[in-house]
Amino acid sequence: MKSSSEPRVTLQINAADPATEIFVVDGQFHKIADGVSRLETKVEPGLYKVRFRAGSAQVDQLVEVTPTPPVQYVYGDPVEFQSVIPMGETSTERSDHTEAARVMSTEEPRRIGSGSGLFLFARDLADSPEPEPWYWMSVHHLDGSRVADLSDGEFGPDGDCAGMHFEVDPGTYRLRVNTGRVGTYEMFVRTAEEWQTQVFTCLEDFPHRNGSVRRAALRDAAVLMARPEIGYAPYSEQVRMAELARQGLVTGRPVVKFRELNEMLWMKWRDPMVALYGAHILVRRGNVDHDLLETVIRNLERLVGRHPDVDALRLRPGAPNAPQQLEFPSPPMLRQSWDLISTASLRRNRLVPPGSATDLIADNLAEGGPWLLHRADSLSSTDRPTPISVAKSQRMIAGLVERANTGSAEVMARAIIERPDEFSPLEQSIAASAIGPAYRAREAEDRDPEIASELVPPAPEKWVAEVFRNVDAPAASIARATQSLHEKLEDLT
Repeated sequence: MKSSSEPRVTLQINAADPATEIFVVDGQFHKIADGVSRLETKVEPGLYKVRFRAGSAQVDQLVEVTPTPPVQYVYGDPVEFQSVIPMGETSTERSDHTEAARVMSTEEPRRIGSGSGLFLFARDLADSPEPEPWYWMSVHHLDGSRVADLSDGEFGPDGDCAGMHFEVDPGTYRLRVNTGRVGTYEMFVRTAEEWQTQVFTCLEDFPHRNGSVRRAALRDAAVLMARPEIGYAPYSEQVRMAELARQGLVTGRPVVKFRELNEMLWMKWRDPMVALYGAHILVRRGNVDHDLLETVIRNLERLVGRHPDVDALRLRPGAPNAPQQLEFPSPPMLRQSWDLISTASLRRNRLVPPGSATDLIADNLAEGGPWLLHRADSLSSTDRPTPISVAKSQRMIAGLVERANTGSAEVMARAIIERPDEFSPLEQSIAASAIGPAYRAREAEDRDPEIASELVPPAPEKWVAEVFRNVDAPAASIARATQSLHEKLEDLT
């Protein structure tokens, strides 16, 4: 047992990577300190466990702290975490994948436009890969027109990886994967002047008929940025930092601190995604240093120009007033950017132009991962519904609530439940919020009248704002889907 009279010793712990978490546990298995990248704490002499965590992997190190010297140092080795990126010192590194990605990213690009680069790389970590998956991944312009299929690119020596390198006009592109029975999904990729945007994915099994097919999993994709003349640099500190920051955004863990954000601003000259990931992590955690974050935003804008994920940071809670002319006709890459845009659109209806790509994808969003994913099967590039004012949609929602409250909740709910394919996920979400309270109260009447008496349906006019807050979509998208929902229910009920 340690004596409380013993002098305390300063323990200085340094992780190998800036975004590695550090935990110190004493002999009674109590966590006594934690930090990121570097941790300094005072402890009594004794035996301690220091845990280094990066991504989904962790390494424990036993440390014996002696009474002298007064300052003792612990240095952690790089933690070999899993990554879709074929980079060094990870548990998923494959040297042939690493070299193939490095070479492909610096070869002469296929010219689709000019000014920015786009590099895509997919790989299969299974022992017996098949060539078929590369035929189901494609790149499209924002309007949906096809740019190329991954099968048009290059393949690794063993056929277990494939890549494509383009020169394109700066802007937003769709990366699409047909997973078979599960559906066709898209994520959005932004390219910037004088930068190469790099997207890495791994294959996984998707259910199909009585078996499965292997396709790229977009929800776990990783995105980097580099100067075109440098391409993919698999052993750079910036690549590891960007990937750990991306994984921190997925898990919600605090792998970035404000005191390190200035360092990220310098690192951004090699990869702006490091600062972009870091900024979004800090916004999600709250207690934002707004002056520092405004500096981050200005520097990112100087580097990559107008970018929806950078613009979305201006909509964070507590931020200075965002420019009135701010609009998002092109979707952001990150789901968190979408959430910021959707919430702000309830106050500023013109943030998302009606009929824009950002508006239309709201109908079929998919969950999972840090990226804004949507199901592309049911939306053609020619679909351009007539815009509807938010005020008119609010009156329609009030009408739906009124109908539900006066006895039609069960009929309307049954119409949707029996024909789910006729209603988009967004329409179903609006219906659940508008009709749900009355429907639940009606169901409770048959089971427990006492509980039913507590489930009083809300007043229609007062519940409208709650419906808009409950639904994860911009105001313009909710308005458009409300009109469609109203028309379908009129026909069916």
